Amino acid sequence: MGTGYRAILRLERSDSAISVAERELHGWLLEKKQRGTLTSADWDGVGRHQMGPDAQLDVIAAPEAPDDSNRRMYRFVERNPGGLWTVSVYAFSNPHSRDYQESLVVEAGVEAPDGGDPIDKVDPPRLIRRLLDAHEAKDATVTLTGSPELIRVDDVHRVVEAIKDPQRTVSVVVAPSAWREHEDSWRKVIESLTKQSVGIAATYVIDDAACAELNEQLPPSHRVALGSVRTYVPAVDISSPEDGLRHRILFPGALARSVSATRVARPLAKTHARSTRLRLLERDLPGDIRRGLEILHRAEVSAMRTWEVDRRVGQPKRGSNLADTVPVALDEAAVTIGQNVRAVFDGIARVAQRWLGKGFEPTSVDVITALDDLLERRTTELAVVEEQVDEATQTLESNEQSLRDMRTRLEDVSLDLTISDDRIRELTREAAQLRQRLVDAGRAEDAYVAPIEDLWTPPDDVLGLISMITKGDDAHRALKFVEFTGDEDIALEVDVHEKTPRYAHAFWDYVHVLYDYANGKADGSISCGVHMYLQSDHIAGHKCSPERHASTESDSVLNRKSWRDERMLPVPKKVDPSGLVLMDAHFKPTWRDKFAPRMHYFDDTNQSGKVYIGYIGRHLTNTKT
Repeated sequence: MGTGYRAILRLERSDSAISVAERELHGWLLEKKQRGTLTSADWDGVGRHQMGPDAQLDVIAAPEAPDDSNRRMYRFVERNPGGLWTVSVYAFSNPHSRDYQESLVVEAGVEAPDGGDPIDKVDPPRLIRRLLDAHEAKDATVTLTGSPELIRVDDVHRVVEAIKDPQRTVSVVVAPSAWREHEDSWRKVIESLTKQSVGIAATYVIDDAACAELNEQLPPSHRVALGSVRTYVPAVDISSPEDGLRHRILFPGALARSVSATRVARPLAKTHARSTRLRLLERDLPGDIRRGLEILHRAEVSAMRTWEVDRRVGQPKRGSNLADTVPVALDEAAVTIGQNVRAVFDGIARVAQRWLGKGFEPTSVDVITALDDLLERRTTELAVVEEQVDEATQTLESNEQSLRDMRTRLEDVSLDLTISDDRIRELTREAAQLRQRLVDAGRAEDAYVAPIEDLWTPPDDVLGLISMITKGDDAHRALKFVEFTGDEDIALEVDVHEKTPRYAHAFWDYVHVLYDYANGKADGSISCGVHMYLQSDHIAGHKCSPERHASTESDSVLNRKSWRDERMLPVPKKVDPSGLVLMDAHFKPTWRDKFAPRMHYFDDTNQSGKVYIGYIGRHLTNTKT
């Protein structure tokens, strides 16, 4: 069964997720019954319930938990000529949770005879709109609604907060209206466009004044024009111009070609929602949701196993009726005790022959012992099978999680490559023009660029890099000015995470940057800090893009003690008697990868003449990790 839709709804604390799920599910099933597709819309408790000739509802409850949490699954399955369709509702109630006490997950899928991608075949179930219309649901701080919200200038701050919210997992769709007199029609167009993303995106229709105010609060790379529709994916970084590439824009011309009156053609609506759907299906789930789903899936496997065993045991078995082996007395009153005993022995003989084979006397105690041994063995085998199935289920869940992680990384790498390719094209064009100007000025020989020294050939892994900037036989010339003082085990996680030398090459490039910078400070040719050195065209030396460098952390990081303490990193005691200094300056080879390795350093060139790298590894904690 392929899943084509998933929505995660965080309800108000006062709402019981299980009560909400049952109430709205019953209303939805009642609508289907009124349309004639079901014969019943009611059920009673946990179990499998027949709702029609081709429809059933499975209700699963997870075992009681010590933290008073309750988890329940409702899976509606219906068969029609288009395939086997499912709508699943998972309700989670955790009264002691600090973040989310009441949550719902709604999924829809299909097993179609002609195959195909479930995302293209499955529409958001009507149930999701019922839920959103009747109850306030959020994703982080973003309110989800069943239809687009109309935003005026006084409420623009809500849109800005939604775009910037680092915790949200849904998309934010912003659609500025270019025509105040046709605002209602525009809103209907946007409602039709976003019909396929109900529950997985917060959609805002804003007027021209609100659009102007919104764009005032966003950099050029993240703005949206009147008549366009922009989708902001999670984890927006407005400080990065390249990040703007992640947030797709549907331009007016493309939209107009697919609009008839106020209805948007289904292919465009599907395409517009596809990336948002994929993200919620393939990317990592919130921890509490992931754990809840795993518990319910295991409970479902157990329940379905029990239901199937009950079904099979309940079926009549040919030749298994022991009564068939008992002689029927012509006169009931003439049946004697001896005849009853004979019937019992005949029954035991039949069972022994069926399960043990020949060779056992029905009057022998051995046959009872043998049957007991058989039952014990079969029971043990069943217990082992259950353990093996549970283990296989856990393995499958782990593999599915790994697959989601891999798809996320692939998306991140693809975007990084796009940014790098764009930068290469820009620099190639700039270099070509500069060379041509030198040739035109009669200085063709100055257009020659010597290759980088072999001395700076990058290592193929982080382990090799560390050995080159720490004391030892492999020490590189860079050690004169750049020294690694951090935890090598943490740094080596980068090699585990990234099998290619991509990050090792990037970090070595930054070491080269720091070496030339510190060398310049030593000979007096440089008097500024690292970031200004990177930005200056008048200072010679090896450099990387300034966008790959941060001279400090945000206030939200530095003002939070636990996060600031993570950045208190080791240096020699001669640098600081405590052996620790704040290393908020860092290099960042990528923004998007969830692992997102960083290299933190301390510039001590004014004292010891060296730069100390106190950390290479996974992105330290901040609002986006």
